[in-house]
Amino acid sequence: MEYIKKYPEDMKQIQTNAQQLMTFSIFSDKNSFTYNNIVKTGKDFEKVADVSLYLVNNKAAGSFVNYYYTFYFALIMMVFIIYGLSGERDNGMWGIVHSAGSGRLRLALHRLFIIAGSGVVITAGLYFTTFAAALLLYGGAGALNAPVQSIQAFERFAMPMSQIGFVLYNYVYSALAVVVLSVALWTVFVVNRKRNHALILTGVVVGLEVLMYYRIGLHSIYSAFKQINIVRLMKVNAVISTYANRGRGSFVISESAIMFWALMVILVVSVAVAVVGTVFMRPSQGKNVLTRLTDKLYAGYQHIFANVPVVFKELHKLLVTSRGFTVIVVLLLVVMYFISYGKMAFSDNSRERDRIYLEKGGADYSQISALIDERRADYMQAVQKSMEASEQYENGEIGIDELSQINSTVSIYASRYAAVREFEQKQEYLENLKEETGIDGYMMSDRGYEEIFGKYGKARETVLLMALLVSVVLIVSENIGIETSTGTKYIVNAASGKNTVKVKRIVASLVLCIVLYVLVYGIDMIHLRSYYGMPYTDAPLMSLTFMRDCGFYITVGTFMIIRLIVRLIAMLITFAVTYVLCSRFSEVRGRVVSVLLMAAVIVIAAVMGNVSIW
Repeated sequence: MEYIKKYPEDMKQIQTNAQQLMTFSIFSDKNSFTYNNIVKTGKDFEKVADVSLYLVNNKAAGSFVNYYYTFYFALIMMVFIIYGLSGERDNGMWGIVHSAGSGRLRLALHRLFIIAGSGVVITAGLYFTTFAAALLLYGGAGALNAPVQSIQAFERFAMPMSQIGFVLYNYVYSALAVVVLSVALWTVFVVNRKRNHALILTGVVVGLEVLMYYRIGLHSIYSAFKQINIVRLMKVNAVISTYANRGRGSFVISESAIMFWALMVILVVSVAVAVVGTVFMRPSQGKNVLTRLTDKLYAGYQHIFANVPVVFKELHKLLVTSRGFTVIVVLLLVVMYFISYGKMAFSDNSRERDRIYLEKGGADYSQISALIDERRADYMQAVQKSMEASEQYENGEIGIDELSQINSTVSIYASRYAAVREFEQKQEYLENLKEETGIDGYMMSDRGYEEIFGKYGKARETVLLMALLVSVVLIVSENIGIETSTGTKYIVNAASGKNTVKVKRIVASLVLCIVLYVLVYGIDMIHLRSYYGMPYTDAPLMSLTFMRDCGFYITVGTFMIIRLIVRLIAMLITFAVTYVLCSRFSEVRGRVVSVLLMAAVIVIAAVMGNVSIW
């Protein structure tokens, strides 16, 4: 509130400071950067001098624009797309592709279009779903037309713009950054003859960039490596919302403009190198030392791999040949994305009440009951004294100052009593629960568990279940489909031990799916426990007010275990149905079946998430 009141004054002060500084002799050189920076600053903030701020719910927009993982996930997904587009480098098709002389330029332009379009679409999907999640979690849709300067972090943002306007403006810059970095990554893949070499080089460069960003100080002689950095580039909001200028002499330019033109230069250079490389690089070349070394390592790996049990070979087929590893990585990214962003930030008062629940609550909550009685008695006593003081004032026995002091005491005790009203309401609920069901409930907070398996956790749980089941369909269907597409299905069926091979294939697929299940819900439970805590898991389930109508006479811990078992059963059913159906169909029909199964599990997961407490 204080920030909103002072904002007009601050803007006027910037204008005044600009005028005053130019009168000082040390800043009066019109050819110096300092003078021109002062002039530019005054002119820029003149645009927002008349912006009128008002108090609104900024929590959704404020938290959203400071969430940067969206762009990291977008870039990781682009790595997979570019890796797939470069497949001819490793599958022997490069010679055929290169022989189409006039088609190489067309191929390069098509790939450029695919990469740019994918970057825009993927960034939009992640960006706007995250924004929608922020609005669902924090509310504030009605505040989107308020000036973005209503958020205190934007007090030095020198453009008159609404919150929704900034969200769109931020998206344009973010999408541009993702597309440019993706095209630059494509260039790395083009100039490297092996996809894996390009991937390793990318990993090394990114690792160095992260290391330099977090290890180099702002005042270090190497600070330029921190300022010109991929990590900083992905924090688009911090660059475009923070007012800062750079330049030399009379030339002054904002950091956001520097970022834009730097991206344009990188884009032009990357496109030129990638297109020229795609058109003119020849597939045949003598093997260098690194290639010969990797070939020897691969031959040794195949020699060892030939002697491992069939189950491990099936696992290798699932993870490597069938691209199961890619599915797993994408699944884990989805899991980390949704569990990291969906967490609720509780107020300090709520956290303090939760601390009291932990220290004085549980099965024996006599200390909390005593605290409630004490605060209520203090408040009632203060009210009684206030009533008596009012009569004394009317009779002329006390003055207005003494009456005001007594009334202010009432306000203090009323505030103290209001602080324990939640405990009092919980106590009344537990007493009614005991009377109606005979259950001795625990005095415990609903907040954390409502995020874990209550109404506020439905979106997270639904997405995790969808992602897991879709991954199972993809892994199982691809494992079966690859045997048909390569013709090994007929070799296996002709062998005498075909049933044994099928059993081992099922075991390998099932083991991998169970590992995925453990990873998804293990990560989820660890995150939820570390952030919200899971106290009083031995408490009756109906101790939680939002579970009053469930009708289950079980503990909180038992309920959570049953929910995990239900998800395991859902995964096993999906596994069995996918295996049976995909085994009965081949080629195109098998692909259609897998797509229909994925659509079915998405619908079923969505329905389960909205109509079932499980």
